[in-house]
Amino acid sequence: HAPLPPYKNVSYPKLVDASVKVFKLDKDKAEIMVTGAMLGGRVGNIHPAWLLVMARFESRFNPNVKGDCKRINGKKKRCKAHGLCQIHIRTAWTVAKGLKKRDLFSPITNFVVAGLLYKRYIEKYGRKRAHLYYAFGTKAKYKSTTPTFSKRYRMMKRLMKYL
Repeated sequence: HAPLPPYKNVSYPKLVDASVKVFKLDKDKAEIMVTGAMLGGRVGNIHPAWLLVMARFESRFNPNVKGDCKRINGKKKRCKAHGLCQIHIRTAWTVAKGLKKRDLFSPITNFVVAGLLYKRYIEKYGRKRAHLYYAFGTKAKYKSTTPTFSKRYRMMKRLMKYL
C-alpha cells in the first residue's frame, strides 16, 4: 500500500468545511475534530486528513467509544481500545507516561496520542509500514496491509480535494 502522507500545514477553515462535506459532521463537531487532528498531525508528522479518516473508520467520530471488548466471567466487560482512534492504554503509555484511560476519551488528547504513536512507528518502521504497526502491533511483521487501508486512503484523497 501507499506510504502515509507527511504533515502538511493546511487551512483550518478549509479542513473544517471539507470535514463537514465528506464526513457529514455538524460544524461544531468538525471544528473539535479538526483541531485535534491538526495537533496530532503536527506532533506526529502525519497529515491531519489521515488522522480524521482514522477517527471516522475507528469510531465514527464518537469520542466515548470502547472497542476490543471481552466479557470477564460472563459479567463485566473489559475493553482495551478507547476513544476516537481506538487506542489501547498500554500502547498509549509508550508515548505518554501517566495517561489515564479516561484521558483517551478527550478528542484532542486522543488525536495527539495517535500522532505520537504514528511518529514512533514512522521513525522505527518507515512511512510505508507505520500503519501496520499502528493497527496490528507486533503482529505487523506478518502483514502486508490492513483490510480497510485502501478505503481509508481513498477517503483521505476525497477529503484533500477540498483543501
